[in-house]
Order: sequence, then C-alpha cells, then structure tokens
Amino acid sequence: MNIPIMQEGKVVGLQGIAHDITDRKRAEEALAEEKRRLSYILEGTNVGTWEWNIQTGERIYNERWAEIIGYTLEELAPISTDNPG
Repeated sequence: MNIPIMQEGKVVGLQGIAHDITDRKRAEEALAEEKRRLSYILEGTNVGTWEWNIQTGERIYNERWAEIIGYTLEELAPISTDNPG
C-alpha cells in the first residue's frame, strides 16, 4: 500500500512498506526441488508408497502401491479408517 506525500496540494512522493521475501522464495524453490527429486526416486525404483495423516485420517497411495496389493487407485480411495458409530 502506498500513501501519497502531499506538499502544497500536490503529490510529491509516495510512502510505502516493502517486505523482503528472498528467504521464503529460496525455501520454496528448495522444497520444490526436493519434491522433484523424491518423485524421480519413486519412479526410478518402482516402489509403492502410502501416507496416512493420523490427525485427519486421510490416506494417499501411489499407483504402484495399488498395483502391488491388487487394486486400482479408484478402489482404494473410498476406504475409511473411521470407526462406524
């Protein structure tokens, strides 16, 4: 947000605030590179993976994991760890 600096009824400058986000951008780029490397490793080794977020119950499987256990990703998607009533 810029605030005009007035002198005798005329704008003679602007006052504003800037934030240096260089460190954040570097961290985002490093994370993206690590994600790419992990993806290449998983593809190259042809391993099956699954993740389980204990707090939300969300599970994420890769296609290879589904193949290993004899399912498709679509068949695994509706599985729930919720305790029915």
